[in-house]
Amino acid sequence: MFVHILRYLQRGVYPLFYDRQKGFDYALYLALAAEAKYFGVMRLCEWIEKRRYLKAIKIDYTIETFDDSSNIPSPRQISAEKELYYYPSSYIKKVYVCPRGIVVHRGDPGRCGRQCHNAQGSEGNEYKEESLVKILMVVKEFTFDSKVCLDAGEGNSTREITY
Repeated sequence: MFVHILRYLQRGVYPLFYDRQKGFDYALYLALAAEAKYFGVMRLCEWIEKRRYLKAIKIDYTIETFDDSSNIPSPRQISAEKELYYYPSSYIKKVYVCPRGIVVHRGDPGRCGRQCHNAQGSEGNEYKEESLVKILMVVKEFTFDSKVCLDAGEGNSTREITY
């Protein structure tokens, strides 16, 4: 803990205990706040107690759905700030079936003409249930705001140290 307190005192940099998979390490912040209070580093203690570190990481989500897996864009390159997830799901859809079996009429009764309606007779439109797959693509983008971790307060601004 003392290393983080010393780094803050030397450089005016607040610590960021964050992992993409686990999130913020609240136990570590709690322990550091106790040590900072013990050593009388009240600005660091206050920064932790007010949970200002939560503003250092921003997460934006972009969600797209695709009805056909061939339309999904291939991620050739993705930046280190982004994570990409795919979630497939299945659903049942009723699809119109042409009474004459003409493939191009499938799904749209408006494509059928008089001959199809004559073949249909007095029966109503025929629909067939099909199992389809929909794919949800989620892009999770992380943004780090370094200004949140710099103490610009009076007398505690970042100092350059020369050796």
